[in-house]
Amino acid sequence: MIHLLEFKSFSINEGENIRSVDKQSLQKKLVDFMGPSEIKRGNKIKLLNDYIDVSSSKIKIEVDHLTQLTLDKINVFMYQNGWFPTNVKAPGELYGKYSSNIKSCLDRKKVQIGYEAKTGEQFNIPTDKTKAYHVTPDILLDKIREEGLVTKAEGKLADHPERIYLFLNSEDTAKQMVGAIWNSLTDDKKREIKDYYVLEVDLKKLPEHKFYLDPQSSLTYISIFTTNPIPKSAIKVVDKITTSGIKSNPSAEDEKRWEEDRKRFNKEFRRSQKDKKRMDTKLDNILGQIGDNGYISMDDLMNPNK
Repeated sequence: MIHLLEFKSFSINEGENIRSVDKQSLQKKLVDFMGPSEIKRGNKIKLLNDYIDVSSSKIKIEVDHLTQLTLDKINVFMYQNGWFPTNVKAPGELYGKYSSNIKSCLDRKKVQIGYEAKTGEQFNIPTDKTKAYHVTPDILLDKIREEGLVTKAEGKLADHPERIYLFLNSEDTAKQMVGAIWNSLTDDKKREIKDYYVLEVDLKKLPEHKFYLDPQSSLTYISIFTTNPIPKSAIKVVDKITTSGIKSNPSAEDEKRWEEDRKRFNKEFRRSQKDKKRMDTKLDNILGQIGDNGYISMDDLMNPNK
């Protein structure tokens, strides 16, 4: 499923089933799907427009009054249109993992639910970038050494289909990742884990893998994922991070700052994609001017749009 990069509208291409949806029509379709009974009860549902990211792979809705029936209807509609829930928050709270926090949000007002597309924007890794990184707890290290990295749906900060997440940044990103993952764990799980290990993945050994941009990426944190397993021959341990001394959950101010950082990244990424699209169009126009003899006149070369 490939998302075309447009802010006000986007297309979802899933096999041969293509849906083209803009923000307003998606909201209208959702309201129509819910039916007049929800509106009669005053239960309005809206898309929060400032949350649609550059790759059109992340959106957020707000529900006036979230009951189990309303939630079931919304998730059926969203799944049919290529979206799955990842996180949720009630007023005055931070976003939390959907599966862990949704029950506490039922029968509450102004609940916000974040959704992501089943597959995000495909990411072409620069040719000079040959390494990516992954963090894993000590309790999984032996299995990874035996089998490599395999896709899994559990142990993530948000609910996703089975994926392997990698990041392209430095050691500081690994420490940030470990802190975020550690704070998402239960107390029982925290007692099991003493250390996290940073794994280096040799991208040159994965020529057939497709990678996708993680919507949570920001200017300082570039994350990608793949749906293919990574063999142990492409993995080596490069660092260890102890869990002692890890700071508690981020404050509301920290989360706000990180969200603003993600928005800046989305804006810059969108600009770069538009520049690439203009260059591709110009190249197509030039190639279209080549004659049967395989040549193009200097006038046509200098004025490809004429």
